[in-house]
Amino acid sequence: MKAMDEAFPRIRLSLSIDYSDPLLKALLNGEVDVALLYDPAPAKALDMEPLLREPLSLVGLASQGLTDDAPVPVAALGRSPLILPCMHHRLRSLVERACAVEGVEITIAAETHALAVQKSLVVRGYGMTVLPRIAVRDELERSMLSAALIDAPEFARTIALVQPAPSARQTSRQVRCTARVLRECMHDIVLSGDWLGAEWIRHEPDRSRIRSQRF
Repeated sequence: MKAMDEAFPRIRLSLSIDYSDPLLKALLNGEVDVALLYDPAPAKALDMEPLLREPLSLVGLASQGLTDDAPVPVAALGRSPLILPCMHHRLRSLVERACAVEGVEITIAAETHALAVQKSLVVRGYGMTVLPRIAVRDELERSMLSAALIDAPEFARTIALVQPAPSARQTSRQVRCTARVLRECMHDIVLSGDWLGAEWIRHEPDRSRIRSQRF
């Protein structure tokens, strides 16, 4: 919001938070103009621009002493009950698919739609979970939880900037400028190190014209 207010104070934003699939449908239906999505499914009517890649970690109690200095194998996910998102969540699908490929049988202790509940159950000792480090940053800093990277390339997610393809729907100048600000903010957060473990995979954002456009 701050970056948009500074660059384009007359653009009024309508913000939505949801899972990737509902947001994809909203983009296709014209209800949403631009979105940041995890591993979006390909669609001809949408332009998908991968921005960053973030590894996933096994997260448990601080007393379990998990650390990125000692990545864990996929087999570690089968040694403790897991607290995971519900079935339609892409992270749940990723975990189940990757474990099946490795022949690792997992036990689901609980599933939830809410990240806060997911983390709270881990803090209370009901099981472990799989999340990017940024999602548990506060809990790690307060020594409530610990986390270790999962030593398998499948345990990583890509975040993409998604917009309607020009052939499907013409986007306004306001939407294009909003997308550029989003891209800049994501880039700056990753390069600053604030997005723990994330890797920028796109070229440097072009900042040459965005500040000169006014409405």
